[in-house]
Amino acid sequence: MKNNIVTVISLFRHGDRTFLSNTGWSQPNTTLVDWTFDENSGYGQLTQDGIEQHHHVGRKMRERYINDGDDKNHHFFHVRTTDYDRTQQSVGAQLRTLTNLTIPIHTVENSEEHLLRGMAGSVCHHLHWDHSNSEKTYKDGTVYDVSSAGDQIGVTNAHPNLKPYLEYNDDLREWLYYEYKAALIPNLSRERNHLGAGALASEIVRILRTVTQGGKWSDDKNNFDESLPRPYPIPEDPKMVLYSAHDTTIDYLRVAMGLPIIPPTYAAQLVFEIDNNHCLTVWFNNDLEKMFTDKVKICDKDCCSYADLEKMFEDYGAMWLSLHQIKEACAVPPPTSSKVESIKNNTTPSVTLKTESLHKEDILHALLAKDTIGLKQKQHSKIHHVPTKEEATVGKKRATAGQIHHVPTNRKSEQHSKIHHVPTTKNPKLYEKVDNIPIDRKEEAAAEARKNPKIIIA
Repeated sequence: MKNNIVTVISLFRHGDRTFLSNTGWSQPNTTLVDWTFDENSGYGQLTQDGIEQHHHVGRKMRERYINDGDDKNHHFFHVRTTDYDRTQQSVGAQLRTLTNLTIPIHTVENSEEHLLRGMAGSVCHHLHWDHSNSEKTYKDGTVYDVSSAGDQIGVTNAHPNLKPYLEYNDDLREWLYYEYKAALIPNLSRERNHLGAGALASEIVRILRTVTQGGKWSDDKNNFDESLPRPYPIPEDPKMVLYSAHDTTIDYLRVAMGLPIIPPTYAAQLVFEIDNNHCLTVWFNNDLEKMFTDKVKICDKDCCSYADLEKMFEDYGAMWLSLHQIKEACAVPPPTSSKVESIKNNTTPSVTLKTESLHKEDILHALLAKDTIGLKQKQHSKIHHVPTKEEATVGKKRATAGQIHHVPTNRKSEQHSKIHHVPTTKNPKLYEKVDNIPIDRKEEAAAEARKNPKIIIA
């Protein structure tokens, strides 16, 4: 790989998407209906703008990391995505400009997605998203659900041509969007986040530690990624790991690192690089026009290591011994911190409860995209998926958007389906920068930041 990089892990948010519902739509409204359903396939779907964003990211990633011939077979990559159309299509679009190979894309059921959606109540029983702070009263006495309304405003911030078709005036929009983002803070508390970010934090450290120590991480059964190990052994570990997920996935991991909450823009990344000297570098690419310029400070040395990152997660309480341990903690009733610690220390038995399903699994969050791209080309990604007998029997959801390896709850499938990409020659228009705020790494300040995360309202 280029720049003496040995392994790179990229966690990124999906690209630009449509509305999640019709909250706040002026009625009757054919413009928003046409844009959402006719042009972009429905609620919560990746738009052509989102495809363009990931084409851009894929090109930049190849320029930085991959020499011709490095990606000689698909084992160069390990790709994981949540089971959402928009995340699967996002990584498919990114792979289109990253490599000429057809890359397997792995996913698991949403109810089992501890790695990339560990904060969801459908995954971790007592982490249902707290909507108690969502109902706010405006100055005229009207009560609004700021979670639903704020998401709609975020979408129209990215597409200003749609703004006139929402029923909110400018003053109300500003108030709703501020309250929307402020309501996130209780859901990013340490009491929730040490579980919500635990699997991903532990898996990233596991990979970086194994690479540093010269081991082989992809065959290890004691992992936090249920798509591993693969059904057949591979000759060497992947060099590039891609995690296609959500803004909240990045939020939770940043909070566990003691960093300020900066809502990720569409296609934003957290990138972890380890070089041949075992030095670790972390980047936060929240401005797609200036990728690899915002370095995250994880130590005071010239050469940080996986151990420095591991200590950050340990101090926060996000490091776990096994995925089974996380599942035990998620199965018990809403815990006190001492109860969870006792589970981590194996001093109390787990209590298994029935898992409740959320009616909405999407987390309505701040979307800080400001510009519109205005591209009219429709998406044409086609999906093919061959279910196993077991999936057909229990009615598993079909895998989408690319070549998907879907991992059922109880066993790994060996499905192989073909990925169809949307080629393009257009360059994406990118969203304006959200400035980062440096963190004082002194012990007391770092501890205080972990206890009381602050959100940057932009």
